[in-house]
Amino acid sequence: MRQLLIIFFILILSIQNLLASDVAAVGGLGVRAEEEQNASGYDGQGLLIIGFESVFQKDLKLLGEFSFFSSTTADSSLTVDRNHYELMAWLGYQAFLIDEVTSVWLEAGTGFFWESIETGVVSQTQSNTGDLELLLGVGADLRYQLTDQLFLSGGLRFLINTNNSLEPVFDLLVKMGYKF
Repeated sequence: MRQLLIIFFILILSIQNLLASDVAAVGGLGVRAEEEQNASGYDGQGLLIIGFESVFQKDLKLLGEFSFFSSTTADSSLTVDRNHYELMAWLGYQAFLIDEVTSVWLEAGTGFFWESIETGVVSQTQSNTGDLELLLGVGADLRYQLTDQLFLSGGLRFLINTNNSLEPVFDLLVKMGYKF
């Protein structure tokens, strides 16, 4: 799994170095709303995001991201620990400038995710790591340029898993980036 992450980031950085005028390290936090297993509503998960972004031709960006969240559910006899990992590549277009330092970006992305689940019943534990599953997404991002190198962005994304179900998940994100 670690080798896959390294290869993904090397690939994204290589593409970015060929095309980019600005390369930035990006990190942030988010909240993911996903439908509960019993379809009675949505459940929120805290999301951690790291990645690299490059802007080229001033209005296009390529973003490679790794995202992670973990959740635990438990009752008196059963515990379920879920770790969710994503690798995504996003292409963004600067739709318009609000002013000199604020812009709106529209994004489309593709990538994959996998999960590891550990189930414990009384004193027995069973672990399972799932296969890679395809994700597709669209989003919008509001970016504010704090300094020449530092920016803050907030966004909303809509993602679907195309392998098992078309149930959407929604992400609300806050990210900060530093341009090299």
